[in-house]
This record gives sequence, C-alpha cells and structure tokens, in this order.
Amino acid sequence: MFKRKLAALDYPSSDNFNVNDTKEFRSLVLWLEDQKIRHYKIEDRKVLRDINSSDWTKAFKQYRDDLACPVQSEKSAELLEWLLAFAVRLEYADNGNTNLM
Repeated sequence: MFKRKLAALDYPSSDNFNVNDTKEFRSLVLWLEDQKIRHYKIEDRKVLRDINSSDWTKAFKQYRDDLACPVQSEKSAELLEWLLAFAVRLEYADNGNTNLM
C-alpha cells in the first residue's frame, strides 16, 4: 500500500514496512521528519524521537496540527498516507521538480 511512496523517498525498509506495527510506524514518522519534512528544528524533535514514550501519541497529534494535516482520522494508515504524500511533494520541490506537483 505504501511501497511506492516509501521507495520514492528512499526509505530503507520500503519492501517490508508494516503500518500496523506501532514501533515501525513511529520510527517511520520520525524518519520522515528527520530526513524529508524537517518542519521542526532538530532539538524540537526530541518528543518524536522517544518512540516508546506513553506521550508519543500526544506529540504526534501536535506534530500533525503543526503540519496542518487535514486528516481527522486516528487510523495509522490514513495518517501515514497523508504524511507520505506530503513528504513526496516536499522531496520533489527540494529537487526543483515543482512542475510535477
């Protein structure tokens, strides 16, 4: 379901990513922020880095709000679909391919 977008973003585990695995999902969100989206300053990513924290969900909600994510669902797959599309748009914009958006 996400393989093409993950591959387009050069995600290392694009072939075997499991959206239903909480740790994999959280790790991917962090990777997207660190490598592609870069909305927060590095020091402000601390809460997203602690993928085992009970506060991670709250931090992710704030992150989505800060990105103006229009998805109202709490379903991981739907949220990830938007995040990946957002990251792909940014990636193409970074590479000067704005006519592809």
